[in-house]
Amino acid sequence: MANLNECLERLRQVVTELEDLGLPESPYQSTELLGDVISEERKKQKVTQKELGELADLSTVTIQQIESGKRTASFANVEKVLNALGRSLWIK
Repeated sequence: MANLNECLERLRQVVTELEDLGLPESPYQSTELLGDVISEERKKQKVTQKELGELADLSTVTIQQIESGKRTASFANVEKVLNALGRSLWIK
């Protein structure tokens, strides 16, 4: 099992890789980007926000806030939404 220093070093590497890709610099931009991705996928699957909320066991308001970037979603809620959409999140 990796020790704390190894984990921190790997986290620094991931942050550097993300910066190299030109991904959003602030958490707010990341939140909006995640919301856009979720919204696009939901619409592609012809699922309403209400239906997605029911499938993910979250309120419609929570889905609306995540999609609009007005709410920072917990990892657990992101996982619920992605699972409900039949998608997964891969972190390198």
